[in-house]
Amino acid sequence: MDNSMTSDGKMRKLEELQREEQERQLRLEAIRAQVAIVAERDPQRLLQPTAASAAEADHSTALFTNHGFTDEHLFRDQRFKVAVAYVVPPSFLKMRQLRLAGQSCFTLTKSPDRHGESNVGRSLNPHI
Repeated sequence: MDNSMTSDGKMRKLEELQREEQERQLRLEAIRAQVAIVAERDPQRLLQPTAASAAEADHSTALFTNHGFTDEHLFRDQRFKVAVAYVVPPSFLKMRQLRLAGQSCFTLTKSPDRHGESNVGRSLNPHI
């Protein structure tokens, strides 16, 4: 009698596990049906431009909006100029003047040395 009860219990347990697995598979199939891909296979689509790359760029507006002050606006204010005179080294002001004039702030002062290093991109002021 004891053996038959254990085998009955095992059979019920096995049937329950099979039923749970079947329900799980049905739920998974329902999810797969919801997220199924419905696109046609089109290899030529890869070679076509995207909608964003095909659109004309709008250069009429600024790329970034300025929510503060520009350096031109700040340097028009006398109080700012006085504060800068006490805080900022003269070399930075010189670089700003060169930039506004359309000139480069950097210069090649010597040819590359034997290690291939040069002064291109280094500041005029060696202490910066």
